[in-house]
Amino acid sequence: MSSETTKTFFSCFKKRPGISGTLACLPSVARPCRAAKVTSVKTIRFFMKQAAKLVKDDPKVKVLHLLRDPRGTLRSQASVAEFKWNDLNNASRLFCDRVYRDLQEAERLKTLFPGRVLTARYEDLATDPMAFAEKLLTFAGLTFSPKLRDYVWKITSSGLSDGGARSTVRNNSQATANSWRKKVAFSDSSVIDTNCLEVYKRTGYLAFPMEVFLKNLTFPSFVDHKRVPGLWT
Repeated sequence: MSSETTKTFFSCFKKRPGISGTLACLPSVARPCRAAKVTSVKTIRFFMKQAAKLVKDDPKVKVLHLLRDPRGTLRSQASVAEFKWNDLNNASRLFCDRVYRDLQEAERLKTLFPGRVLTARYEDLATDPMAFAEKLLTFAGLTFSPKLRDYVWKITSSGLSDGGARSTVRNNSQATANSWRKKVAFSDSSVIDTNCLEVYKRTGYLAFPMEVFLKNLTFPSFVDHKRVPGLWT
């Protein structure tokens, strides 16, 4: 669905706020959504067990299981008060237990429903948005057309040289993906590393043995997805 479509909805909603306004304005996005070849829904805090029911009930449903570095995720969650940072040990243990179960369920679904579940990392999108976009579109049964390729190029840092004139006004997704490393203390990173080690083994994230590795962004926080069985598949 294009941004022009959503602009129409938000323009309508501003004039007619509230539940009644939402109901009145929804047709402006519902019509093109129903007409689209593919409809996508982004959701968070959604267990793969819940996704399993959707996949089983509707043969057209596909699931992109998108992961993010637990250290970045937990830092983000704490920043919006989902848990207190002084409870990091317990929060990280519970979080990575859930992620691990989701990974197991994703692998089970891939066996039962080949080609309908794709596991990928947010960091892969940030590092190589063009390759990620092509993989995602292929998974969805769509073509990465020259027009769409140009669009992805323009809205990501792919279309910029380092230090380009427009780099100050365009979001750098790779820098955003690594921003947590500047905000998390080494002691806290180590707590998460300990509690999430089994998740790291399955997803290719790397524990930091010393603070210098955490704070120096030239040191990677994950290995190439090609070296991790189950990713991009």
